Amino acid sequence: QAEVTSPRNELAENIPVAAVFVFDVSDSMTYRHENLTRLEQAQTTAADQLSVLPSGSRVAISTNTADADVVFQADLAGARSRLETLEPNSVTATLNGMIRRAIQAHEDDRNQVRRQLGSSDLYSREIYVLTDLSQTAWRQPDESGLRDLLVQHDWLQLYLVDVSVARPVNISLADLSLSQETTVAGRPVRVSVTVAATPFADREAIVEAYTVDNEGHEIRAG
Repeated sequence: QAEVTSPRNELAENIPVAAVFVFDVSDSMTYRHENLTRLEQAQTTAADQLSVLPSGSRVAISTNTADADVVFQADLAGARSRLETLEPNSVTATLNGMIRRAIQAHEDDRNQVRRQLGSSDLYSREIYVLTDLSQTAWRQPDESGLRDLLVQHDWLQLYLVDVSVARPVNISLADLSLSQETTVAGRPVRVSVTVAATPFADREAIVEAYTVDNEGHEIRAG
């Protein structure tokens, strides 16, 4: 809305860009639609954007994993190589925190460039957050002061790239519990589980349960 009501001055097309791409790699990004997971769709979208960046641009590829860093690659080829290595991760940090980390990386890099040149920054600076907008990837309410931070850094533009599916069809299992924590061979154990589904999923589904040993091998019923 702000871009429409109060657009910024247009930048020359040949001004290089310093961009940080933050990828949501949460489990929800493994949802597949039209033969692409949401993460694969995000990678494709980012690759398309990389292909149109001006010469001399610099890019950092990061994710919302707890140990992720924000490092600007030496060239766009390095960024493309990093892009191809992204994988889903069950243990993730919040996107709020990663955006804050990306802002700090931009600020540090901007100050370094200005010290080296003794003048203004050479780059148009941007952050792209590619996500399916799953609520679990965000901290609510936002305690990181992200809104105020973006106001302070008005030389930085943030783009939220939505790779979600408008009408997802998904069925999940949750709240699994056992009637008893331990048992012996031959004694039955009751398993309870909640089956949840999106509004567009079929009303009937087949649920399969497997028992595995300590080494991860399936134990077949006698």
